[in-house]
Amino acid sequence: MSLCIYLSISLVKVKDSWVYINPKRHRELREILLKDSDPVYRLKTIMHGTKASTEFDKTIAEYLTKRYEDSPSVFEEEWLLIALDGDDAKYQITDIIMDWCSLHKGYALNDERSDDMKFIDHRSGNDRLYPFGDTITLRSFLAPEYVKQFGSSPSFGVRIDCDEVELIEGIIDFAILIELPSYSIVLKNKVEVYPRNCLIE
Repeated sequence: MSLCIYLSISLVKVKDSWVYINPKRHRELREILLKDSDPVYRLKTIMHGTKASTEFDKTIAEYLTKRYEDSPSVFEEEWLLIALDGDDAKYQITDIIMDWCSLHKGYALNDERSDDMKFIDHRSGNDRLYPFGDTITLRSFLAPEYVKQFGSSPSFGVRIDCDEVELIEGIIDFAILIELPSYSIVLKNKVEVYPRNCLIE
């Protein structure tokens, strides 16, 4: 039985729960688990698809599984709960929504920047903080098999200005609350927005 299934660089399964590993946590895990490793091996662990990165994924899962078995309640508080504000919330909103989308069919985060804007963001280094730009859109869509049934693909979008994200809290495979100054988004088994007039039809 595999201990680890990665849907993205920041999502790992421990027991029956998905754990979001934010960049700070990932650095901590590298320091703990690779402290005695050869520098070349350490470098290979960040290269996707290498034997070293696969081994390191398993090492992370084994380490977190042990932490869970030692104390499920402490594990939930320290590893499952997401509680971000300030710059942490602004810079991690894209990763969190992408991970949530990977767990829920029918939703996707679209990069709606023009080619020119992508080029400017890349050259300025802005896409390191905002991989899809500083304004993102979470869209819903029907799977192809339902489009035939309904004759169209009804969908909606929610536009998010990353710089305005004030708070992100919850558990990635249960519910996530995203707070912005004028509206809130709840990601559960579906997307809910309050007030609803923030939807982009």
